[in-house]
Amino acid sequence: ALAVQDPATPIDGYTIDSESRLVAVQVELNVTSAEEKMAVDTTYATVTDDSQIDYTAVSQAIKDELAVSEIGKGEKATGWIAFSVPKAAKLKSITYRIGLISVVALTADLP
Repeated sequence: ALAVQDPATPIDGYTIDSESRLVAVQVELNVTSAEEKMAVDTTYATVTDDSQIDYTAVSQAIKDELAVSEIGKGEKATGWIAFSVPKAAKLKSITYRIGLISVVALTADLP
C-alpha cells in the first residue's frame, strides 16, 4: 500500500449512499521471482477495520483504478482500489489474494 485517500473522490456517475464513505488505496503489485504470471484484479482486494470486519473492493468508482491484467517476473502494476465502507469504520489493513481460490494473500498495514 503506497497511499490512502480517505475520503476518496468518486468518478462522475458513481454514487455512494449517505451512510458510507469511499476510501481508495494506491497499491503496487510486482512479481520478483515467480515464473508464473499473476492476475491483477481489484476484486481480489479487501480492507479490514479495527473490528476485524472486511470490506470488498468496488469497481469503476475512482480515477486511475488498478487495471485488470496479468504481470510476469520483473513487472509491476500500480493503481488505486476503491472501497465503500461505513462512515465510522477505522481501516487498518488491505489484503490482496493471489487468485480467487488461492490461499496466498498479501497483507499490508495502511499508511
